[in-house]
Amino acid sequence: MRLQNLGIARKLWLGVIFLIAANVVIVGFSGIRTAKLTASFDAAFAQLDTKLALAQEWASQSEAEANRAAVLSHTPGTLDPLALVVHQGRPHAEERPGRRAGRARGRAAPRRDSAPCHRRSSPPGPFPRVR
Repeated sequence: MRLQNLGIARKLWLGVIFLIAANVVIVGFSGIRTAKLTASFDAAFAQLDTKLALAQEWASQSEAEANRAAVLSHTPGTLDPLALVVHQGRPHAEERPGRRAGRARGRAAPRRDSAPCHRRSSPPGPFPRVR
């Protein structure tokens, strides 16, 4: 069966059938690729939503800490209760096990009971780390 022996109507129908089959293959490939991309984008968006929620939580906690510090700095004669609790919970240099009580010259390290220690409650940088 040679192509030259076919009539013009059959040749046209073979061309149409070939184009329809090619179109089905292209649409099928596009659909599979789109499904894979949609799944990967959904995973990426879920991770970004988690990061955004953590960043918003960190920002609100930072704002609350700044407001607390501003109120405590404008109120005369008050001590920061949160800083005192954190400071009192940690042992001093001479009370820590495995540490030398004094400095290299034999002097004892000064204790700073009157000044509370302020530490950052979040990691440095604009956003907290996502684990």
